[in-house]
Amino acid sequence: MERYHGAEAGAAAEAHFDRLFVERGLPDEMPEREFSDDPVHVPALLADALGGSRSDARRAVAQGGVRLGEEPVTELDLPAARLDGQVLRMGKRRYVRLRRAA
Repeated sequence: MERYHGAEAGAAAEAHFDRLFVERGLPDEMPEREFSDDPVHVPALLADALGGSRSDARRAVAQGGVRLGEEPVTELDLPAARLDGQVLRMGKRRYVRLRRAA
């Protein structure tokens, strides 16, 4: 990589890789999704924001594969105030930042 992009780009790419895959941090860029329902049906939100079906999202919630921030999501309906500004993660690498519609 240094040959084509220089040493600084290689160091930045390595730091980015370490943050995402070694430290399991959040990516710099992720899709955002607005919602307006209260309470919010989490499987519907996941299906709309990340693709897939509501059934897949429901199974992921039941198996503990959906997290809101660092906490696992255990309920299918959550209050809108709890979701605003949070990062919802399904699996290891599917993220969406949630915003409440005005």
